Amino acid sequence: MGRMEVEAFGSALGNSIIYEDLVGMVRRQLAHYVRRTDANRRSIWRRWLGPFLGCSWMPKKAQLQSEAACRVCQIGLQTEASHVRWLLGGLSNVESAFCEWYRESSRLCLRHLDQALMSPRPETQPGVMFLAQDAEGYLERLEADLGGFGDKHSWDRRHEPMTEAEKVSWLRALAFFGGNERNHNGRCGM
Repeated sequence: MGRMEVEAFGSALGNSIIYEDLVGMVRRQLAHYVRRTDANRRSIWRRWLGPFLGCSWMPKKAQLQSEAACRVCQIGLQTEASHVRWLLGGLSNVESAFCEWYRESSRLCLRHLDQALMSPRPETQPGVMFLAQDAEGYLERLEADLGGFGDKHSWDRRHEPMTEAEKVSWLRALAFFGGNERNHNGRCGM
């Protein structure tokens, strides 16, 4: 859709408006997730009774729908889960260079972010929290960039220069919601 809009109208304004709303919704859900998880983690009752009741302060693991999945799908899911565990393991040491590397990357798409946030392993809980807080901050900046992109298309602000982040904000939103697929030129994005 983004590519079609640019080809047809010369701009991705419509996509940026839609994705600004979607990014805001996901960012608010992440903020709620972080607050709820942090409150559960700090609760004295959860800390004391959790081990006896088999409760974790993290959300329960997502149920995978794997009824009669083909072998290739099974291997794909196992590979994804393995990579997510590896990523969370690296991010669990929040003082490491690995966390800085992640901050400079294009980050996870929404689907894999959701998969990572539903990983209730005790040893990767610091990585899950790092990921949620980082995603919340990233989406806050992306939402602002999308808003700036839209604002600079308005009649009274069209003369204002767009920042580089605003120019590519709609591509970053597409990558977040749809994954970072490569196009026919072998490059990520549009």
